[in-house]
This record gives sequence, structure tokens and C-alpha cells, in this order.
Amino acid sequence: MSIIDGYELDELRDKAALADKLKAENERLRAVSTALTSKLRVIHEDEQFRTVWQIAHIHLGPYDGPTYTQELADLERALEQGAAANAKG
Repeated sequence: MSIIDGYELDELRDKAALADKLKAENERLRAVSTALTSKLRVIHEDEQFRTVWQIAHIHLGPYDGPTYTQELADLERALEQGAAANAKG
């Protein structure tokens, strides 16, 4: 057993393996989050989707239920910040 700066090599290998797993999971979550936010933006800009809300407004009145626009904006901002941090290294 070799020791480097107080860590045994096996412990360093375990930490490196964990770091690799966390990096892979981060990349996976970033990919699916980016896909989700992109798809939601496409849907929001789709004329048929907007028409559904216009018809609902005419027949039922204005929608006053919960929305997710703030959470979507927060996620997009976090993805942008993460991408910028990754670009810096």
C-alpha cells in the first residue's frame, strides 16, 4: 500500500471512480434537462398550442392555475451557468 499526501492509493482510486460517476450523471442530467427545456420552448411557440389556450380562455375564462414558467427559466439559467463554468474548465 502506497500513501500519497495521507491517502492510500485504493482510497484515491475510489474517489476518482466516484468523481467519474458524478461527472457522467451530471452530463446525463444536463442532456435530458436541455432536451426538456428546448422541447417546452418549441411547444410554447407552436401556434396550435397557443390556440388551445385561446379557446380555453374564450370558453372557460382566464387560466389562474399553477404554472412552471419561473422554474423553467431557473432551469435554463442554471444550464447556461453550468455550461459557462464547464467552458472555463
